[in-house]
Amino acid sequence: MTDERIKTGYDKIRSEFMLVVYFAALASFIIKTAVYGANFDRNLFEFLVLVIFPIYQAVRAHQLGIAIKLDKNKVRSSFITLFAVFAVLIVYGVYKIKSTNMNAEEILGVVSYLIAYIAVVTVVRILFIKHENKRFDKLGKKYDD
Repeated sequence: MTDERIKTGYDKIRSEFMLVVYFAALASFIIKTAVYGANFDRNLFEFLVLVIFPIYQAVRAHQLGIAIKLDKNKVRSSFITLFAVFAVLIVYGVYKIKSTNMNAEEILGVVSYLIAYIAVVTVVRILFIKHENKRFDKLGKKYDD
């Protein structure tokens, strides 16, 4: 029989590793797109990881009967970070236009792809947050004595 502390520690290590994979996919996506100008075909794995991770998390939480209450300050800081990345992308686009032989249409293609990608990830994240907060309140009422 396995000790509960060992099982909890093992689960924590696995969840931390999933976060490492998630952020590695995010970094890979940004580098591939911003530096190498990769399109969707070359970023399919990163797209799947970044979009399916919160969906998988929501489905598993629902199956296990748990809800994740997300702190408003953490949500706000993640969206501030997202908009900072968006601003960096705009500055990057302007820099690339001025420093390379790429024309404005090529840069616009890369930047618009990044913006569309960020929009999809943001929509999935917003839906996940709203769903989980509603579920947390519903389960709180259900199990509140």
